[in-house]
Amino acid sequence: MRVDMIAYTGMLAAGLGLAYWASLPAPEGEEEKVAVATFEPKAIQSVTLKTKDTAVTAEKRAGDQRFWVDFQKTETPPPPPAPPAAAPGEPAPPAPQAPAPTVVKERFLTNEKAGEMLSAFNPLQALRIIGKVEEAQLEEFGLKDKTDEFTLKTVDGKGIKLWLGKKSYGSRNRFVMEESGRVLLVDDQSFDNFERANLRLYDRRLVPFELDEGVTHATVDAGGQKKRFAHTQRNKDGDLTWTDDVESAEAKPSYGSWMDKIAKLRLSGYADATEAQAASAVPPFMTVTLEKNGQVLDTIEFRKQPGEPATYWATSKYLGTQGKLVNNRVEPIEKDIGSILGGGAPAPAGG
Repeated sequence: MRVDMIAYTGMLAAGLGLAYWASLPAPEGEEEKVAVATFEPKAIQSVTLKTKDTAVTAEKRAGDQRFWVDFQKTETPPPPPAPPAAAPGEPAPPAPQAPAPTVVKERFLTNEKAGEMLSAFNPLQALRIIGKVEEAQLEEFGLKDKTDEFTLKTVDGKGIKLWLGKKSYGSRNRFVMEESGRVLLVDDQSFDNFERANLRLYDRRLVPFELDEGVTHATVDAGGQKKRFAHTQRNKDGDLTWTDDVESAEAKPSYGSWMDKIAKLRLSGYADATEAQAASAVPPFMTVTLEKNGQVLDTIEFRKQPGEPATYWATSKYLGTQGKLVNNRVEPIEKDIGSILGGGAPAPAGG
C-alpha cells in the first residue's frame, strides 16, 4: 500500500511538473511555432464543438463562404437561498426547489470574424508539443475525461479531431490532444470564439457595408411611390448629407434621420424554414436599393407579416434569407415613408 501511494504521488508530481513546464513561455530563441495541420479556410465544410453544456455546429452555406451555426447552451440558474432556520419547536421549512436548467437554442449566419477563426487552422500551430503522456498525467492537462471535443471537416472529407483541455495558467493558450494521443499547447482564441459563437460570430447586419460612407445613392420604392436620394454632398463639418437626386440640392435633415434609422437596423433573429416560407409569401411594403457610383451594392426588402403584434422581416442579397427585426425599430421608419417620399424629385422610371 505504501509503495503504491509513493508511486502514485510520484506520478502526480511528475504530471504537475510537466503541466507547469508546458505552460511556461518558451526560452528566448525558441518561440517558433510548429505547424501540426493545415486547412485552407475555403475548403472547410463544417466545424463542431461540444462541451458539457454547449453544442455548436457550423455548416457552410451553399453558394458562398458563410456558415449557418446551430448553437445550443444549457444554462443552470444559481440555487435559491436557503430558508431561515425554524424557531425552536417549529418544523423545519421545506427546502426550496432548485430551478430547472434552461436550454438556449439559436440558428444564425456567421459574420466576418468566422474567417479570422478559420484562418487559425491555416495552419494550426502548436506553441509547444508535449507529446504522449501517461494516463495519470492527462488530468493535469484537463484531458482525462475528454468532455470537450472539437471537429473540423473539409469538403474533400479530410479534417481533424481534438479534445480540448485546460487553459495554460495566466494565458490564453490551451492544452489539446490529437486522436493519436499527442498533447499540444495551442492558442485558444479560435476555440473560445467558437464556444461563444452566439456572442462573437452572430451576424446581425442587413448588408456588409456602412451606409454613411459606402453609399452614394439610395432608391426607395414603397406604396406605389419611388424616389432616388443622393449621398454625395458634404456639409461644413465634412459629413456626407442626404439630398434629393438633383444638381445642387440642399441637405434634407429628415432624409438623413430616416436613412440613419435604416443604417442602424440589426437582426434580432433568423427565420426557420417555415417562417421563411411564410414571410416570403408576403409582398414587401418597401425596398431600398443602395448604390455606389452607379453600381448597385444591394437591395433590402422589408416585409410586414400580419399578426398581434405584426412581425417585421428583412432580406437582401447579402442575407439570402429572411431576418427578423425589432418592431419598435422598424415602425418609425414605416410611419415616415409617406413624408419622405412625398416631396422632392421622383426617381426616373425603372431607375
